[in-house]
Amino acid sequence: LDGTARALPISADYDAFVRKPTGVVQGLFGYPVFRMDVSAMIDGGQSWQMGAILAHILFENGLLAGKEEGSYGVVWTTGQVDHGLSIRPVGNVRIKLERSRSYLLEQIQKGRLHAILMHPDDQKDLDDFWLSDQKMESLVPCLHAVSTLAELTRLLKIAFQPRKMATNPLLPTG
Repeated sequence: LDGTARALPISADYDAFVRKPTGVVQGLFGYPVFRMDVSAMIDGGQSWQMGAILAHILFENGLLAGKEEGSYGVVWTTGQVDHGLSIRPVGNVRIKLERSRSYLLEQIQKGRLHAILMHPDDQKDLDDFWLSDQKMESLVPCLHAVSTLAELTRLLKIAFQPRKMATNPLLPTG
């Protein structure tokens, strides 16, 4: 948490997400161990996985801002990532967006919010009435549904060339 040695409740889940044979990150990038610093507590669930894998992809491309660096922009994500590199729905997206509301609106005003990404099933829960009722209509152009990691990287125009993908028999190639 925030650069300290304090482990989070999701630390074991993150380790399982990274390491072979359960995780996808080591199979994609070849590294067995990572440290991920976050600015606030993540208590549980799997909704952090899409953001975590995106952070690994950005890091591999030299695009991930460090703690002391200014960032170019913001991508808000929620979704679970499976071994086939598909994004799975996580639910409670309205609650997550509402908790992020002031931050997202601030990023819109600064011209820094590039995308809000989630699984298509989760996006279906965000009807137009709710978005306009919460005065979040300015976020609508940023909302995108993605169901695979390939869609996510294509949408964000980020190169995705995993180092070890072909050597992991559990992951599809091509």
